[in-house]
Amino acid sequence: MALIKCKECGKEFSDMANTCPNCGYSPDLERKKKEEQTLLPETQRKSKITAGILCLFLFGFGAHAFYLGRVGQAIAWIFGAGILGILSLSFFPPLAFILWLIPLTLAIKLWVMPTERFDLKYNNKNSPKSRMGCLLSAVVCMIIMFLLFVAMSMPAYFQAVERARMQDRINAQY
Repeated sequence: MALIKCKECGKEFSDMANTCPNCGYSPDLERKKKEEQTLLPETQRKSKITAGILCLFLFGFGAHAFYLGRVGQAIAWIFGAGILGILSLSFFPPLAFILWLIPLTLAIKLWVMPTERFDLKYNNKNSPKSRMGCLLSAVVCMIIMFLLFVAMSMPAYFQAVERARMQDRINAQY
């Protein structure tokens, strides 16, 4: 237990006390006012419910990370979860279910996070964000994911076309 000096009256009081017993000054109230000044306006704040839903359903595209302004994390989600998800669905489907547990736990973590902590982490004016950069990165990453998916499906397409041609040749002979 330490003594701190009151900013209003100059007298010392315990750091365990919520307010100064002499004048009623509250260091917690001042800290909350300072936090309020660094937060984005209500209309620009991000919702933890929306972030959780995006995480749950579009985690392979990193949509929740783009929404929260975390471009680096979004790109990591795209290359990590997106590619692993496509590969697991192609070669070992039970792995896709196991991989889905990761965004499920992250979504739950976002939903149960206290609003004050969420606001300080994601709705802070001081955190560097570039909305146009986020949008551009999201579009580029989705195009890359689409091209990877097309590249992975092309061999199967060509095999199906070849089988159809062979079947046509066999049918034409009889």
